[in-house]
Amino acid sequence: SVMLQWQGPSVGKDPAATYAADVFSDVLNNSGSGFQQRLVDSGLWQSVGVNYYTLNNVGPITILGQVAPEKLKDALAALEREIARFDDPDYVSEEELRYAKASRAVSSAYGNERVTGLTHTIGFWWSVADLEYFLGYVDSMAAQTRADLRRYAGTYIVGKPRVTGVLLSPQTRQRLALQAADLIAPAMEGAQ
Repeated sequence: SVMLQWQGPSVGKDPAATYAADVFSDVLNNSGSGFQQRLVDSGLWQSVGVNYYTLNNVGPITILGQVAPEKLKDALAALEREIARFDDPDYVSEEELRYAKASRAVSSAYGNERVTGLTHTIGFWWSVADLEYFLGYVDSMAAQTRADLRRYAGTYIVGKPRVTGVLLSPQTRQRLALQAADLIAPAMEGAQ
């Protein structure tokens, strides 16, 4: 298991970035996205997901994935190449963006149809932000552009301090000769 975390936007200080964060995560988590194709479909990663958790102070941005131990160093290098491109103008396509926004609108509408789901959702947003944020969520998500996603990634992820953790057995760590430097600055062979 591999986990990377950054300090993300505060809903109280940068609400616009919180919408971009959710859309960005949705784009990358789509099984047809370039991110998933290059990392999971290529066989480097068994699974990898991106999440932003909206909070009023600092919401964490997390990339969490599973990788076979013998592929760990190559998988980390490939992920590092992806992260370095998160703020490239063409990293997210218009098609990926449209799909993510439509999917979020449908899932939000579905969640609001169940009273139990809606009460929990309202309670969460009331405690984290306010009801206006909740009521405008779907429209604000739909208004996100590729430039908004690029701005979010450049402000909170690309080149920003982060924590990286790898969970594996001591025997596997020794067999791989994994060092702290492999997690701080993974090998970027082939990257330009």
